[in-house]
Parts: sequence; structure tokens; C-alpha cells
Amino acid sequence: MIAMISNIINNRVCAATIKDDKENWYGGCYLPAEESDKPPTKMFEFVFKEDEFRNHLFKSGYSISLKYWNPKYDKIMKVFPQNND
Repeated sequence: MIAMISNIINNRVCAATIKDDKENWYGGCYLPAEESDKPPTKMFEFVFKEDEFRNHLFKSGYSISLKYWNPKYDKIMKVFPQNND
């Protein structure tokens, strides 16, 4: 636990969340900083493996929020709906 707290305070770990376009929460996890550039489908593989969630998020769009101890490292990524035309 002390190692995790140290990693959080030293910005080596962030709290990551995924929400749909209406700000409904779909999942959260702690993510090592070096994995913060992974595609959202890899960061939140546990969400995207469920057909219902994956289909909804791809259809509606979603956002990924990465929150660090030091807010200057915070990131928000928006993914727009996929056009199925």
C-alpha cells in the first residue's frame, strides 16, 4: 500500500475513468503513467469486452479522464461516435 501511495504522489499512477456522452460512468481503474498513451480499448479492456457496453460507447461516443496527484498532468480524451454509414 505504501508503494501505491508513493506512486500516486509521484505521478507514476493516475485514476482513469470512462464515461459515455451523457457523463454516465462505465468504469474506473488505476493506470500506470507509462500506459496512459494506450488506446482506450486497451486501458478499459474490462469494459469493452462486454458487447452491450462496447456497442453503446462506440455508438454514443465517450470520454476518458486521467487524473494525477499533480493536476498539471491531467488529461481528458473525447472519442466521437463511430459513423456506421
